[in-house]
Amino acid sequence: MRIGVARRNITPSIGTEMGGYGIERKSKGVHDALYTKVVIIDTHIFIGLDLVAIDHNLRERIESRVDLHGYTMSLSASHTHSGPAGTLDTSGMLKGMSHVFGDLNDELLVFIAEQSVAAINEAFDTMEPFILETSKGTITGAYSNRHSETKLYNNTLITYLFKTETKSILMYSFACHPTIMHADNLLFSKDLIDGIENAADVDFMFFLNGPNGDISTRFVRNASTFAEVERIGLSIWEQISQTIARGEETILSPIVVHNRTYELHTKQTSMFDKAIYEQYTKAFELTPTPELRTKIEGMEIERLFADTIMPPMLPVEVQIISAGKHTLVMFPGELFGSLCPANAWMITNSNGYHAYFADKDAYDHNYYEALTSFVSPGATELMIQQLQKDIEEITDGN
Repeated sequence: MRIGVARRNITPSIGTEMGGYGIERKSKGVHDALYTKVVIIDTHIFIGLDLVAIDHNLRERIESRVDLHGYTMSLSASHTHSGPAGTLDTSGMLKGMSHVFGDLNDELLVFIAEQSVAAINEAFDTMEPFILETSKGTITGAYSNRHSETKLYNNTLITYLFKTETKSILMYSFACHPTIMHADNLLFSKDLIDGIENAADVDFMFFLNGPNGDISTRFVRNASTFAEVERIGLSIWEQISQTIARGEETILSPIVVHNRTYELHTKQTSMFDKAIYEQYTKAFELTPTPELRTKIEGMEIERLFADTIMPPMLPVEVQIISAGKHTLVMFPGELFGSLCPANAWMITNSNGYHAYFADKDAYDHNYYEALTSFVSPGATELMIQQLQKDIEEITDGN
């Protein structure tokens, strides 16, 4: 079995609209370059992009430019909020979030697709045998539950360290909203991921975002500065490094990819309550807390959804990647860590974007993620139950 890697710069031109926050932002410069990164293992192509989100539009543009016969492919966004807007189609169900993600920018997508294809071709040219060391740990002190420091959250860290004759390659994953930088930042940046990788001593780093729907740095960051990006990034890298040191050599089984589609019931009744909205806005005027701001933003987006004709069912396509005892699920949205199945690790913001998939507690508390979710309460839990059964069947319980 062999591995090949490559990357290409996808930083847009200055003046390109930025995405991730609900205000108009035009970029004024570049703090650090954005990349499309490719890791080819066996017959699967992993593509990681320093973008807020991606959907089928980018995938189709890549597939039309490269021969993937005999190979499977997955695309994942890091979810930086300091990257470009325009990477999602917001003319349909996401129309209520067009102020967050912008309108589809075909010229930008073509550029990103061409750079991704160039990276794929280079990665094929660099394929070589490897030794793999895997490990599992935790990240502490760098982020917390998005709504309360006291609530439980998923702080799992997964590492895959590939060693070849020429380089070391680290694929790593944990649940992360890489948003140290606020909406007033107008410089393109990987944000927190840049801080981590600046501290690292590995030749090639490849980040995959975990179940990040209920994760934030808001309670642990001391400022919204690039110095803070470096501080928290260093802390995370030190914990990653400790986890890598405990790694065990692993013989990787051939990669097998299965696709599954789950039909989820959508919300057909608005959760917007004008009286509660006015209560929150008045309270925010007196005490402008991040928690209140988030609830207000969620209600405003949910109100915009009222103009969208919501289909009764939402088809959610997931990609199950298994290699013996190792199973990753590429998931098209932001999933709460409390919903992660026990027999796999969820890679979110992958192969598509259907907004948030929140747990029952989020609906009970009218959290931002429940307000901006397409799906009805309890629908995600039912999907995860079926997904877990499907994984058991695919992996024979390994």
